[in-house]
Amino acid sequence: MIEYLAERTAQHIKHMVPHHPSSIAVLKYGLSIVINITLIILVTMLLSTLLGTFHPAMIIMFSFALLRQLTGGYHLKTGMGCVAFSSLLFVTLSMMTLPTIYCIILTCMSIILILFYAPSHLANHSRIFETYYPLLKIAGCFLVAINLYVLSVPVALAFFVQSVSLIRRR
Repeated sequence: MIEYLAERTAQHIKHMVPHHPSSIAVLKYGLSIVINITLIILVTMLLSTLLGTFHPAMIIMFSFALLRQLTGGYHLKTGMGCVAFSSLLFVTLSMMTLPTIYCIILTCMSIILILFYAPSHLANHSRIFETYYPLLKIAGCFLVAINLYVLSVPVALAFFVQSVSLIRRR
């Protein structure tokens, strides 16, 4: 559905502005990313509002996305799969409560996973040069370590799940 919508929109843009320098393929790729992110945000907002977990879901979604930009992570094969999985993940995590000690444990485990695996799966999904990968690892660890001061359970859950997505099977 996302691919179809992006394709149709790209064709319409190209039809309306035929001299636009971007090809339909480039427009489709960019539009599919925007549509994917928009759907994840909207579905998460809707479901979390219905379940009364809007605030923690937004914290989780923002924390997850921020760490993902620094460390990469596994990508699902389809856009709709990504929307469904991500939205359900964020909403499910927003319903969880844990004692503070688990917040500390999850945060420390996230730092360890980042040290070993970050950045991961960035090669075909980012324009960042490999020479900057060590800086991304440090930035990711620093971001997660802030939660040792803040002690936010939703943030710890988001960081931990994102850190697990870094693990690659060889």
